[in-house]
This record gives sequence, structure tokens and C-alpha cells, in this order.
Amino acid sequence: MYKYSDELFGLDKELNKYHKRIERFNLRKAIKLVRRVRSGISIKDEKLFLDLPDMDQYIFIKWLNEIPIFSWAIFRSIKRYHYEINNIRLFVKFHEDKRLDKKF
Repeated sequence: MYKYSDELFGLDKELNKYHKRIERFNLRKAIKLVRRVRSGISIKDEKLFLDLPDMDQYIFIKWLNEIPIFSWAIFRSIKRYHYEINNIRLFVKFHEDKRLDKKF
């Protein structure tokens, strides 16, 4: 019985090492995530983690909570995306109004 508990304890240690290695902040993954958010993918969407091995919502939220520069970059990306969308809407509205003015 004691032999099995020692093996389980050793396996728990290896699992914790593995999780710490996966959850460690990776700059390349962070840059990819910021670019995807800037392109308009929602942070709640599963497409955000496409082609990123060992990345999921849990690790993403952990990085957001623990790394201030990463959360700042994500916030700026969301803000920039909304700014671009609003500029496009205003541009289209301006040209529609301009067309209506020419008719009268």
C-alpha cells in the first residue's frame, strides 16, 4: 500500500511540473493572441486558440489576471478593433449623406 502512495506522490509531482511548464508565460503565444484579438476574434471564442497547442481559456484568463502588460495589450487590441469598426461606419455614413446631398 505504501509503495503505491509513493508512486502516486511522484506522479503528482511530475504532473505539477508539467502544468507549471504549460502555464508559463510564452511571449510568442501572447503576441499571436493579441493579433487575433486585434483582428476581431472575441476573447470568449474558441477560434482564438486555434493552432496554439496547450492553450485554453483557463491559461488565457490566468495570464490576463497575473500579467499586467498582457492584459493591457489585450485591452488595447479590443479598443483598436472597435475604433476601426466605428471609423468604417462613420466613413460609410458620410458617403451616404454626401450622395443624398447631391440628389437635392
